[in-house]
Amino acid sequence: MQTFPLNYFSHLNSPRRLFAGRRQLSWPKLSLIFLFLVALMVMPITMYYTNQVKAIPMEQFLTVHQLIDQDGVNKFLELPMENGQINHSPITIYQNNEILIGSGLTKEQKNEKNAFIDFAKNHWTIQQKEQGRIRTYQMNYQASFNPESVRTPQEFQAFLEQEFYASNRPMIILSY
Repeated sequence: MQTFPLNYFSHLNSPRRLFAGRRQLSWPKLSLIFLFLVALMVMPITMYYTNQVKAIPMEQFLTVHQLIDQDGVNKFLELPMENGQINHSPITIYQNNEILIGSGLTKEQKNEKNAFIDFAKNHWTIQQKEQGRIRTYQMNYQASFNPESVRTPQEFQAFLEQEFYASNRPMIILSY
């Protein structure tokens, strides 16, 4: 005779046999079966969104009116990417009254603005202070992280959205 989970699932080929012994199951066993069947029904939804989403909209992790201008994009193109690291001396890529974007930013520079994006040697960080709360996202560089693929401010925003998703994909998928 098979033990509980196996004997239940071995009767799946016949609905009559499956429900014939349901009164013999205890509440914990029924709860386990219920959780398994619900998970089985929800899994296709997660798989669907896994293949549909390629980027997270910027408004969900950084809210600024102007992210960057063309001069800032040109400076961003100069960041050398080698073996998943940025090897560059500290530089300010773009700055306005809302945001600071740079590489190797100091603590003083980061504290001056409500929002910043810092491209450090091994990782990149987005931080925003809003209504007394601080949201910080630190991500490692993915294989797809290539500054040379960006030519316009709109492409820069799309690039950040895609890289944010690529860095946080497992957690985003698990949240569906």
